[in-house]
Amino acid sequence: MPPFGAVVAATRGDCILPVAAFDLVVAFATVQAVVPELQARGIGVLFHGATGRGNDQVRFQLAANVLDPEVEVYAPWRDPEFVAEFPGRQEMVDYC
Repeated sequence: MPPFGAVVAATRGDCILPVAAFDLVVAFATVQAVVPELQARGIGVLFHGATGRGNDQVRFQLAANVLDPEVEVYAPWRDPEFVAEFPGRQEMVDYC
């Protein structure tokens, strides 16, 4: 992955986006594909596994809020009970 602040070419046209904006586009496209399925199945919660070590949680939250403000977003890494049970990836691997 390019260092923060680098620029990458987007896949459409001659648009150039900073890495953070490019990541937002990827998150938005992902959530945009999932939200209609949630709606069609009557599911009101979007789950994601983005860790708290970056802005991915925020990107997923923003994308969900824009696409369907009624959808709740559950991020396990923000849940104190989850974090107490699984403080890291190794604990999750051990659980499996």
